[in-house]
Amino acid sequence: MPQNYQLPTDRPVKRPTGVLIDSSWPDMFDGLVNIIGGGGSNRTYWVGGGGTVTYPLTCTGWTSNSSEVTGRFGRADNTSTSWYRASNWTCNAQEALLCACW
Repeated sequence: MPQNYQLPTDRPVKRPTGVLIDSSWPDMFDGLVNIIGGGGSNRTYWVGGGGTVTYPLTCTGWTSNSSEVTGRFGRADNTSTSWYRASNWTCNAQEALLCACW
């Protein structure tokens, strides 16, 4: 993602409220984050990649809502790598989509 979208990798990553998530983009994928948070405990969301990895499990590029296709989800209350790669869902599940912007 940083290479494709000129994402700065040397700046802190914060929630919209200003709460620090991690000290830089690469540090978010080293196995431990402060907290993604938002939405309460056990909050889950769709993810399309993490770190230098782009998951092929994106519900066919976010175009499918089929129960025959899978996508990757993460958990907001987890500070390990499960925040961005908890497990897979079928694409007919309705969940939020985690986005990064700057």
